[in-house]
Amino acid sequence: MGSEKRNDLNKENMKIRFARPADNIELAELIYITGQDLFLNMFGKKAKNVLSGLSKKENNLFSYEHCKIIEVDESIAGMILGYGFETIKTESKYTGTLIVKHLCINFIFKVFNLVKMDSIISDLKKDDYYISNVAVFKKYRGYGIGKILIKESVKDAKRLNKMRITLDVEDDNEKAIGFYYHIGFKYLKKKTINFIFDRKISLIRMVKSIEKE
Repeated sequence: MGSEKRNDLNKENMKIRFARPADNIELAELIYITGQDLFLNMFGKKAKNVLSGLSKKENNLFSYEHCKIIEVDESIAGMILGYGFETIKTESKYTGTLIVKHLCINFIFKVFNLVKMDSIISDLKKDDYYISNVAVFKKYRGYGIGKILIKESVKDAKRLNKMRITLDVEDDNEKAIGFYYHIGFKYLKKKTINFIFDRKISLIRMVKSIEKE
């Protein structure tokens, strides 16, 4: 996320809105930069195309329906994608079906990737609100946009009566990890995902309790 020290952006020119299907290109770019190695291992070189296709469709875990966008001067600056435990249970299977349709590679490889993707979020609890992806385009980093987006997810989590916010971040993403610590997230555990061809990704699970009002 970078430092949150710059203040030369006019906050009055910021606007938060729900994402739309037509935002799919920007959504794919932003989702991709949250975990490039992860997406390349799961989807290969077509990762951005897969994410773009998923983000403009409904009822899947990468859908625009679960995204909020922040605009600066009517240009997309960042996004956050999150949902409750119930959404994961109801949309995981269809998400997998859509991914298979987008990937033109060996079927066994597809299934293996889908199982690995599901393992990332399969251990969440009913009281969890999961932030799948949050990202800000480089030119807009340092203005506090990341904090604003996280606050939006806290509002959504409260609306769903969730008790904590949960997310995963790649263990070598020191800037992101530092940012999450700074805004109150705590380390929960580390897990390693073993992909085929001896590829591995290690993720840090971080959590933040939601204060009751």
